Amino acid sequence: MSNDMSNGVSNFFIRIREFFKWSIHTILQDTVYFTLHHLVKIITSIESRILNSDSTRKTLIFSRNEKLFGRMNRREVRETVLKALYAFQMSKDSLDHIMKTVVKDAVSDDKETRRFAEQLLFRTVEQQDDLDIVIAMHIRNWEIQRLAAIDRLILQMSLCEFLNFEEIPTKVTINEAIEIAKRYSTAKSSRFINGILDAALEDLNEQGRINKTGRGLINKTVGKE
Repeated sequence: MSNDMSNGVSNFFIRIREFFKWSIHTILQDTVYFTLHHLVKIITSIESRILNSDSTRKTLIFSRNEKLFGRMNRREVRETVLKALYAFQMSKDSLDHIMKTVVKDAVSDDKETRRFAEQLLFRTVEQQDDLDIVIAMHIRNWEIQRLAAIDRLILQMSLCEFLNFEEIPTKVTINEAIEIAKRYSTAKSSRFINGILDAALEDLNEQGRINKTGRGLINKTVGKE
């Protein structure tokens, strides 16, 4: 390599280093003035944009971005509850034992997260017979006993959310069920579950059994899709 070329390369990297030094200095200087007040304003602005966007983007704030300040993501909680339901069905152990060995070991110490997991697990088990009746109404030429165990549990869990968790939008529940089915069952199962939940939701709405409040009303505020 010629001296001119070597000098050119050296000068290039010197400029690069100087640029990064200047950038770091600027960032650190700006950080001093980046107060909590500014942070709150930014968060408020982001929330406002999300709440004024289309329904698909709205559901993402609940289904994909629920991991805040170290909390366990709601998707992970649902997956843990699904595993607990499966263990309860297969092992015939007591629900309290399943709760201690499957759920509490996996769910974080955050009280809100643990409460959601406990409520979803216990209510799904308590209402399984009624939930199966809803599922059976929307299965054509198919006996509910022939459903894959995982698919049936995902449907039960999702219907339980429809009926008992007023703050969770129904679209979020359906999207979560589809993604969990893709991971723990099959792509075909995810389409099947989507169809059953759509039909069941329409039926339950007509019966006046879906009652959503607060964030759970998001689907209604943007109109029927």
